[in-house]
Amino acid sequence: MAKTKKLTIAELDKMENELNQKETIKILDGKYEVNIHKVFKDSDIEDMLLNYMTILQELNKSPEANLKNSASLYITLILRHFTDLPIPESNEIDELIRITKVLKNKGITTEVTESLPKDQLEYLGTRAQEASVALEKLIKGAETNGGSEYETTGVIN
Repeated sequence: MAKTKKLTIAELDKMENELNQKETIKILDGKYEVNIHKVFKDSDIEDMLLNYMTILQELNKSPEANLKNSASLYITLILRHFTDLPIPESNEIDELIRITKVLKNKGITTEVTESLPKDQLEYLGTRAQEASVALEKLIKGAETNGGSEYETTGVIN
């Protein structure tokens, strides 16, 4: 059995460095460089999913909202959180849709997503599915309880 050791700041720093590894790829016939994350950290995934839920809520309020925009924006959020592409941090829908279209129409979305680590994309998909199931349970629980427990405590019992 391996000997256990005390967890130190140095060890935490080493773990953090492993999580922050990036790889540089070239796109558009080598004209531009893009840094992509080799590891999708849980905290970044949670931030991305929260951004996506916020955007879906905004799209739901809009009469011209459609499924195509929501799917395209999901990919753009992946690129925003796991690459250094110049995608605005704000969740301003019209601007994100504009950037999404430019990235897609120039082939950047395809080039970069094909370079993202497949195992990390699968992990992201699993985490997104888990979040979706948890959200569905939360909504059903709020409906079952008339929403009153959730509205007052933020927690479903």
